[in-house]
Amino acid sequence: MQIIKYDPKYYEQAKDYQFEDDTFASHPIVLLERYKNKANIEIFIGLNEEVMVAFGILDFSQNRLVYTDQQKSVLIRGLSVEENQRGKGYSRQLMKYLIDYVQQKCSEISEIVLAVETENEVGKQLYRSLNFIDNGRRLMGRSGEQQAWYLKVGNEG
Repeated sequence: MQIIKYDPKYYEQAKDYQFEDDTFASHPIVLLERYKNKANIEIFIGLNEEVMVAFGILDFSQNRLVYTDQQKSVLIRGLSVEENQRGKGYSRQLMKYLIDYVQQKCSEISEIVLAVETENEVGKQLYRSLNFIDNGRRLMGRSGEQQAWYLKVGNEG
């Protein structure tokens, strides 16, 4: 899988992205509409043979402070893999890419945070395997309780 910053030429593919169950994440087209012109947002997509198969956002806005008190943080949000592409390791590849991207290009960042639904055992297993830690903070999301998790990076990681 090749990971790139989102380009509007992939908008039609985003509309066709197979994503029926939005229990744990919103459909990429919903997120593109919400965040496409927002400052402090970087959108990434995963491509397999030029077809969009994965999606994720780095959110440097103040929204991250709902999940952490760390000012030097970034929030990963909207991570998803197209339904017929699951089980191929794309979530792990995208997460590793985002972590590496933050470590290499955002030297001021010392913590990556994310929210995972309490019921999302697959997601929690992935984040745990990448050394994310549950920080104990609980919030109500659109699908129920969410847990805030973090990963220390950079000089403080």
